[in-house]
Amino acid sequence: DLRQTEWTRSTLAHVDSKDYDVFLLPGDLSYADTHQKLWDSFGRLVEQYANRRPWMATEGSHEIEFFPWIRRHTFKAYNACWLMPYKESGSTSNLYYSFDVAGSHIVVVVVVHVPWYNTNSAHKGEGESMRKAMEELLYKARVDVVFVGHVHVYER
Repeated sequence: DLRQTEWTRSTLAHVDSKDYDVFLLPGDLSYADTHQKLWDSFGRLVEQYANRRPWMATEGSHEIEFFPWIRRHTFKAYNACWLMPYKESGSTSNLYYSFDVAGSHIVVVVVVHVPWYNTNSAHKGEGESMRKAMEELLYKARVDVVFVGHVHVYER
């Protein structure tokens, strides 16, 4: 969860100091939460870093922007700001895609936002419906690693 806090610049400087081929972001990018101006400020904040090396993102809980009485289309701003190679990978949605980089096929390396397993009791079960829908598929595909965000801690 990159966000836009006092720690964000420090995090970006740390990431930028490393030698990497692609930066995988598992959601909760700008924390705009329907405040569209925050997408603009986030873009200005990360532009100098994202222009140098590829950033591949997935959507998070703060990108949903779903309010049935106002907006019926989810992830509208995210999809407009963070266009991923979904068409090139045969997907019909910007929220699901795959690509090759540095000898890996990202899908065999999976990036999702909400963890299916974690020890934080406040977040237990949040990814359960997605786990039930996709876990068997990922096992069959012999996925090597899954990167997740959301909980703001490191676990493995």
